[in-house]
Order: sequence, then structure tokens, then C-alpha cells
Amino acid sequence: MKKTFLFTVLCSLFVSEATAQDIYVNIENDAVHDYMSDVCYAPEDTSVVLDYTKGRQARLDIPRPAVIPVPPLEADTITIQYVATESLPTTIGIPKGTTEALVYNLLPNNTYRYRIIADEKTVAEGEIVTTGQVRMVYTPHGRNIRDLGGWPCAGNKTIKYGRLFRGAELNGVHTSDSTDLDILTNQIGIASELDMRAWYNEDNGVTVFGFLNASQAGAWQAATYYYTSNSGQLPEDLTTYSFQYRWRREFEFIVNNLKQQRPVYMHCANGANRTGYLACLLEGLLGVGYSDLIKDYELTTFSKRTETKEKIEPVIEFINNLEGETLQDKFNSYFINYLSVKQTDIDYFRSVMLEENTTTGISVTEHDNTIKYAYDLLGRRVNYEKNKHYRSCLQRGTVVRSIP
Repeated sequence: MKKTFLFTVLCSLFVSEATAQDIYVNIENDAVHDYMSDVCYAPEDTSVVLDYTKGRQARLDIPRPAVIPVPPLEADTITIQYVATESLPTTIGIPKGTTEALVYNLLPNNTYRYRIIADEKTVAEGEIVTTGQVRMVYTPHGRNIRDLGGWPCAGNKTIKYGRLFRGAELNGVHTSDSTDLDILTNQIGIASELDMRAWYNEDNGVTVFGFLNASQAGAWQAATYYYTSNSGQLPEDLTTYSFQYRWRREFEFIVNNLKQQRPVYMHCANGANRTGYLACLLEGLLGVGYSDLIKDYELTTFSKRTETKEKIEPVIEFINNLEGETLQDKFNSYFINYLSVKQTDIDYFRSVMLEENTTTGISVTEHDNTIKYAYDLLGRRVNYEKNKHYRSCLQRGTVVRSIP
């Protein structure tokens, strides 16, 4: 009730005689959108992700922004303020002479109310309506950052946005500044850091955000920063005790911070192998399917670091041979029997990370038992004819894509 009242009050601030213009945006950039719409992997398939990055010059590891037209203004200060249901408003400054303002890092499948303010007077307003699934995060110097939310899971569930993020380091070879950290902490809401690097930390003893170090936390307080040295990134690491120990501690750190309602940023140096292995384990535990586990791993390729199906598939093959009826059950067995994680922690992790998948995302039209067309949330026909892997998944009756 309080949240609804707050949103009503905030929206009332936007009422004025200003020009109204609504903006519609799919937050996935073109390359990522094509990849997500076209590809559905089977075990016998080879990687095709490089087909979607060839010849593209722009950065592919960032989202498409909402583009808001800014009218010609004679004003000392110009800002854009936007707000979504049950959220506090975000305000960004606009340089004089700007004709189009770019708003990044919006949540998919949301409606935002925005207004342009010139010298404390609203001069334009409207709605931003977002669609898409993969929520990549843009900061000026950050690399390969994305939300783990949006992936469809077993039991008609979906991973919630805004809980767990993966990416590259922000203070090693790849550095950041106060603008990057402001976006990640204040706009995105990240409040804890899981650091899986080794050499840089050993030489410098630093953290990305300067959160509370694990060694300084009182017994009553969950640490907001945890450094685990090198985490596992090879198939043989799955059965090596030292890496099993690190994965268990990493999982415990994530659960402890989620209990404190602190979103977690997990990273290694590039957000590729060590981060990719942990993400695969966590997503498998949540019930993400075979093809999507591979696709999330391969999305790192859009940051110009090649990571393909062949690197992560041995992890899934190993776990698929464990006890359990479903792939999710087998990931559960790995966490219990190899990592010595408590089932109560697994159950809690699922309870805070999953929600009901209440939208259909991509719908499939069938005629005479032959699938003809697929459509995304904006009603656009998905071009699956050009991709044999996508076609084979449709023919097998596999759920192609669900966009929450």
C-alpha cells in the first residue's frame, strides 16, 4: 500500500502542460537480439555465436538505450527524471544543446514515466516502455556487465532481475571511475562484491567498490566483499576439492548477502571463465535449461572476448551424469554431494531468485503440427528460417524463448 501510494505521488509530479511523447525500446542491441532470437542449441550442435559478432564495429556488450528527444531549450540546467512503479525517481543531467538524451540500464518489460525539466519547469514528458530479455549494463568503462535475471527456468519460473550481476573487474587491467561506480551502486543498486581474481589482489589488496572486507566484518554482520582467489574455470575443477571449497564459499557469500537484500556483483578479470563457470552452476541450480546455460556463457563473446559452447559444455555433461530426474535435480545433487551446500540454503536461494513467469514472451503458431512462425513481445516475426539450430529446436518442440 505504501509503495503504491509513493508511486501515485511521484507520478503526480509529472502533470503539466508539457508535450507528451512515448518511447518504445527493446533493450537488447541488434546483435544480441538476433542471437537470442535465432539460436537454440542441442548437444550435437556447434557454436554459432561468432556469426553474430563478425563485422560489427560498435560495442556489443551494452544495452540499447531509450532515446528521448530533447526540444531546443534556453535554460541554465536541464535534467531528465524517470520513475517506474514502486521505485524512486532517477535524475540525470543533460548538457546544453543536446537534441537526444540516451537513458541506459532500464529494466526490461517495464513502463517508466519520464519528464524533461528545464530550470525547474517540465517541458516534455511521456512514458518509456521497455521489452527484451537480456539486461546488459552500460557504464563508460565497465566491460561485459549483465544482470542474471530474465532467463526462463523449470516449473514456469523466471530469474528475477536486480539480484545477481556478472561482469569484468573494475580496478585491475580494466579500470573504472566514480561515474561507473555511481551507476552500479546508486542506479543499479549493487551493494556487495564477489571477487574471483588472484594475482591483482595479491599484489595490491584492493576491492572494487571499497565495501566492507570479509576479514573486518563482525560475527553478526555478513561481509559485503569477499575475495576467493582463483575460482574454478576448467572441467577438472568440478572434482577438485580446493575449487569445490571456493564454489561453496562463493555460494554462501551470495546467499548471505541476498538475505540482507544486497544485490551481488560477481566478477573475475574479464567476467568470462571463472565468472562463467559460477554463473552456469547457479543458473543450473535455478532450473535454466541446457541451451540457455550455453547462451549465457557465450554472451561474453559480445564483449570481444571469444567464449563458446565447447568451453562450458563439459560442465553440463559432467553434471548431467549425476543422480536426478531433471537437469535441475542433477545440479542440486552437485551442490549437495560435491560442494557440501545445505539444502535449506539452496531452497532459500531459489525462493529469492525466482518468480512466476507470467508472460509468454515468444509465442509459436502451429498449423497441421508444423510450426510456422514465432513472434516476440512487440509482435514482430522472429526470423528463424536463416538458422538451422533454431529450426531444429522448433521441430523438436523445444521452448524457444520466454521473455518475462
